[in-house]
Amino acid sequence: MPARLPVVLSPTRSEDRNTCGRKHVLKNILDRHKYRSPSADFGTVMHSGANHWWHGIVAEADPHKLLIEATEIVEAKWDELRPTGDKHSKDMAVRLMQYYPQMRFAGIMPGEWHVAQYNGQPMIEQRIELQVGTHILSFQVDRACENDADDIAMIDLKTAARINAYWHRQWELSPQMKLYRLGLKQIFPEARRITLLVEGIEKNIPFKFDYHTCPEWSSEQLEEISMQWQRLAERDAVLLELCTQQKGTIDLSLVAHYALNGFTDFDNKRCWDYGMECEYLDLCKADVEHRVGLLHSDYDVIPVEGY
Repeated sequence: MPARLPVVLSPTRSEDRNTCGRKHVLKNILDRHKYRSPSADFGTVMHSGANHWWHGIVAEADPHKLLIEATEIVEAKWDELRPTGDKHSKDMAVRLMQYYPQMRFAGIMPGEWHVAQYNGQPMIEQRIELQVGTHILSFQVDRACENDADDIAMIDLKTAARINAYWHRQWELSPQMKLYRLGLKQIFPEARRITLLVEGIEKNIPFKFDYHTCPEWSSEQLEEISMQWQRLAERDAVLLELCTQQKGTIDLSLVAHYALNGFTDFDNKRCWDYGMECEYLDLCKADVEHRVGLLHSDYDVIPVEGY
């Protein structure tokens, strides 16, 4: 039997796994989609511009020239992905990028801050992978800053349809943010204080932005989320072990079979999240014997960036 490899699982994908295992396997392991997510693509467009902006700030580039370059990058990424639907537009993305430099967290985190370093690189759009139990926690840091008092602040950029009381409340118990804190405590064990800021920007003109400071969850609460994440990762490990061939490769047709025949749990209460029909609903409604064929005929392989 081939060696059992650790599962690499991000906070966002673990939330998918926790809410609907079938959707998680189809979406995050098999990369099968009916269509690209317009909201996810729009987020990727904006992250590309913010990434260039902050790297330029670290390099002390001319802000005016830097903003022109970041805007051009946003335009190019939009032309590459072309988010569909009527809720986003190229003009909105460009104007949002030009507005973005006005966002500052100085009022929330007073004092002098600079971009933190990790493994010799500035922590801007940096992918982190850490051992948690027997599996790998993987997440992307939008940017992390530090001050002379050894405080760390991680800022997570989120575009939102609406920034309101509900938007703020969702972060209070967010598994994603708890896992970020868990990871940051491992990366910066000597930090005096670690603060997580959600940097929200509303996708409406005129633009609105706000910050949410996440709670400083206790060690016991972080241990709780760590154990939950490990259980979710173990479910993936069991599935992939069943589908691993003697030579060590994973049989993706077997993964699809197990995802669609009842081995992988699914949640029918999540079929219309945010008032939108789940893209995998047709598969769940189909007879079991027809599901794999429907997956191959109606769902393309579309790898999606995971934040």
